[in-house]
Amino acid sequence: MRKFRLLILITVICRSIIGHLVAQPNITSTEFIQQYIAVVNTNNGVTSFTNDFKTAWLEELQLRTRTSEFDIDQQRYSLRFKPSTKKIRSAQTNLSNLIEKEFLLKKTDLGNSLLVVAYQDWLELVMLKRNVAIHKDLLVIYEDIEKVLLKLSQYEQLNVKDFLEVKSEITNSNIIIQSSEKIISDYLAETQINDANFLSIKGVKSNLVQQLSSSPSINSKQQGKNKKAILEAEMALEIAEQQRLFDFFQVQYDGPHTEEWKERVSIGASINIPISSKPTLKMQELELEQLLLSEEIQVDQIVNRKKINRKKIKLERLLDNYELTQAALEVQQEEAFKILSKMTQKEGVTPLLLLYSKVEERKQALDLLKLELDIYTTYIDFLDISESLYVVPFRDFFVAGE
Repeated sequence: MRKFRLLILITVICRSIIGHLVAQPNITSTEFIQQYIAVVNTNNGVTSFTNDFKTAWLEELQLRTRTSEFDIDQQRYSLRFKPSTKKIRSAQTNLSNLIEKEFLLKKTDLGNSLLVVAYQDWLELVMLKRNVAIHKDLLVIYEDIEKVLLKLSQYEQLNVKDFLEVKSEITNSNIIIQSSEKIISDYLAETQINDANFLSIKGVKSNLVQQLSSSPSINSKQQGKNKKAILEAEMALEIAEQQRLFDFFQVQYDGPHTEEWKERVSIGASINIPISSKPTLKMQELELEQLLLSEEIQVDQIVNRKKINRKKIKLERLLDNYELTQAALEVQQEEAFKILSKMTQKEGVTPLLLLYSKVEERKQALDLLKLELDIYTTYIDFLDISESLYVVPFRDFFVAGE
């Protein structure tokens, strides 16, 4: 008998250990968002332009040949090459560096855009989880109400309308729970959401003040400066090309003749002679692009500041509305509790009154959850516009104290 009990105890312990080992792993917002960052930080086979690009001393090298009356013995050869200059090579190197910088800045933009999606996806998962938790509470309460109503039916006190409404609410809660859990499962498979450190509404307000004290749209400013520098580098390269003295050199060999060697080899060169002091069409185009870019940068900065300000005002209003709503609901719940306490002391009062008050509390929690969703969504939009999401080192803006 003792051996049998010991066997049962060992079996229970083993099952407990196995159950613990196969429990679904948790995932935090940081782990979830970093999966998106990994996509952006993947090199995708792209190497550094600066390391790959090397300026050449010769820009063109051509070998030409021709014959006279298809006589191979009279074959002629010419070697033509176009030399570069120090100014051209310097301008090319500078332009290459700026193009690489432009690539990295655009990659940062892509990272910021992808992180917006990551934060939106995580927010949706957290809100679904909390919505499920509230509806599970409602489901338990409605099932208790159903039991009480069925109990009252024994005394012919059943209100059919109330009973049908409760059955409808039970069905509705079950549908919401199942559909929400299905969406979460599609997102995370066998992983559970760990939102223990999820940023509170107060944390959003604190982060808002912190972000306003920093410089917004830094990446946009850098992109504007870099585009302007690229145009200036293109202009410098165009000027260096125009100032090139020799266009090309050529060495020609006319084949085996009876004449002396000096009559069979000739050397030629092409010299650029400027015929006008006016800028070329290419230079005019670059100068106009530079003027237009300067205006675009100024307009973009003004528009961006206004967008950030509008989003800030919207977020502040939502935060104020949330605090007012939360305070009003707390007062309402306190008053309802006092009234219920007095009424439940009377004889003949059914538990329905208390159960329906719990239903009202959970519905109020759903209303607050909708307000929270608006706040967090606007919070993400604000961080997106101010280009604060894609930072190095990584910061999780959904974790308190980060």
